[in-house]
Amino acid sequence: MFKFKYLKIMKNNALKFILIFLIIIVSCEKENVRDNFSQKELFNAPNISTAQDFFDKKSQTTSNFINKSSINSLLTDWQYSKIIKYKSNSEVDIDILYTPIYLNTSKNAKAFIASTEQNGTIDSKIIFVLQKSTNDLSAYVFIYNLDGMLEFEYNFEDGQVVPFTENQNTVSLKTSAGCQELPNLTTEELMEWLQRCTVALDEVVVIGQLPEIDAGDSASGGGFDIPSSTQINPWDYSDDINGPNSNGSNPLIIMPNEVSASGLSIRMALGLPSGSLISHWLTQQSNNNQNLLNAIAQFLNNNKVPSPNPLFSNINSSQLISIESTAVDYILNIINGLMNNPQFDSSDIDLDTLELLEDYYVDPPASRDEITDMNEFLSCINTSQLNKMGIQ
Repeated sequence: MFKFKYLKIMKNNALKFILIFLIIIVSCEKENVRDNFSQKELFNAPNISTAQDFFDKKSQTTSNFINKSSINSLLTDWQYSKIIKYKSNSEVDIDILYTPIYLNTSKNAKAFIASTEQNGTIDSKIIFVLQKSTNDLSAYVFIYNLDGMLEFEYNFEDGQVVPFTENQNTVSLKTSAGCQELPNLTTEELMEWLQRCTVALDEVVVIGQLPEIDAGDSASGGGFDIPSSTQINPWDYSDDINGPNSNGSNPLIIMPNEVSASGLSIRMALGLPSGSLISHWLTQQSNNNQNLLNAIAQFLNNNKVPSPNPLFSNINSSQLISIESTAVDYILNIINGLMNNPQFDSSDIDLDTLELLEDYYVDPPASRDEITDMNEFLSCINTSQLNKMGIQ
């Protein structure tokens, strides 16, 4: 009996030792998680009034009179600002206050003020994106400080950073007569070129102004004073948008405001993650149902949120960034309905069909009960029946 009790005590002690050992391991793992999280650089979006106050004071104190006048003339819509993700990876997480700058141009271009804050320190940049026609992830990106001077420049081709034609101390946009050269790519000169020159951007040879720099470095020392041990600059956008070299940069930054008829553009407009079922479905439609994507893109572009500022009531929709939430919800309902009813022939759906179907779905005729389930609605009809119902 004594031997049995002794063995039992020894067994219990062994179990206690194992439990204590496991608890220590788990605690250490949790501490490592906390340490890793605490080492991640966090940048938050400031509120509108704080960002606007910083921008106004900073731009007024610039010593460059020409750039000061140029920045003051920007059509900046602070009331239309929104918070978006600039970049997120294992080292840094950056939210910015995205404030649109309306451009007077026929080109596919956009500009905005990006403001972010860390530990009470605010920084803002002026960012221009000149879209190429090749695809949504091909663009020239120019990032300026509030003195109107160029700090970063990127040449994206299909989401990958590629070299500019040359690297000199000047920037040239070589085109037809009158639009051949810009000796210094300041904000003023870039806006003037966008407004004055009608040549297509794909016909322009853009020569880089800044010297080649390593990723994460600033050519002019701008941005926050980041400790040298971290080597993190919040405005670094130098890695590829997609693929193994991605640094977590948000593709939305370089994509045009207008939604294009591609799975990627529509996914971003709907606010969907890349791994969602709808995202995969949209990619499939790019291969076999382009007509439907054309209709969805047109519908979303026709439902942009107007500026609340009456001064900007006539701004072209290509300069607007937000889509009405009701339009987004409606398109998501349509897509979910089509995914759940593969027998429904969607190849004939065009913009008129979507708009008429929206009227019928949201505000049906008084003779019919209100339709609340898009899946049920689409499961009962097909395109020929839409025509009979007067919806197509």
